[in-house]
Amino acid sequence: MKFDFDDNVDKFVVKVLNEEDETPVEGAFVTGYIKSMFGKYILGKSKTNNLGIAYFDVDYKIPGDSAGFLNLIAKVSKGYGSAKKTEKMQIANPAVLKSAIEGRHLWSKDNSAPIWLRITFFASILFVWGTIFIVLFGLKKIKKLGV
Repeated sequence: MKFDFDDNVDKFVVKVLNEEDETPVEGAFVTGYIKSMFGKYILGKSKTNNLGIAYFDVDYKIPGDSAGFLNLIAKVSKGYGSAKKTEKMQIANPAVLKSAIEGRHLWSKDNSAPIWLRITFFASILFVWGTIFIVLFGLKKIKKLGV
């Protein structure tokens, strides 16, 4: 089995050859996948033509790793036999990873926490301490009055 990618039409090309004499296998069922972080994304199911070639459409906007590589998988079956091949090919756009803690979000570090959260926090602290001081001054007045 040989893999190739046609940039002109954005197609993943799988050529299925007989192991013994390297002749093309006609009429074999081929399933194409892209291996992702959480499983396999199916590209489609196809049947090889008389040259032993099967084609699969690949979306040109699909993100790869930081260098643009994708893990491509092809499963071939004909009759009772089956084969599987995985190959890493540079056919995708390089993924630009963003930091999850960048910006003002709830999960950010404390120096870049959302402004509304900081205001709410400091206002509630001032309210609690203010209430404590009012209660203490009230108790002091009650003690002065001798009641």
